[in-house]
Amino acid sequence: MTNRTEPQISGYRLPPGFSCRRVGVKVFVLSPKGDMHILENASAAALWDILWERKFVTAVDLTSELVTRFVVEESSARSDVEEFLKILEKLEVVEPGVGGSG
Repeated sequence: MTNRTEPQISGYRLPPGFSCRRVGVKVFVLSPKGDMHILENASAAALWDILWERKFVTAVDLTSELVTRFVVEESSARSDVEEFLKILEKLEVVEPGVGGSG
């Protein structure tokens, strides 16, 4: 009998306890510690929505979504996603993790 494991993919997830509220194009993110972060542009709000809905995403997932939603070049979208994730990770809004492929 072969022990097969599902491939693990590096990505990002929201730590437990976050909440958010959308007002127009802005998204107000509240951490469990009471910190508030405001996402003020459409692309940041779209990336947040994807992360919020899926609970676990990769940078490739987010880049693909930006390219589709905003019709931008992949290299520009990738750069925006990397900066977005770096900022959220520094603020402890996302944490790196691994997830299955499906």
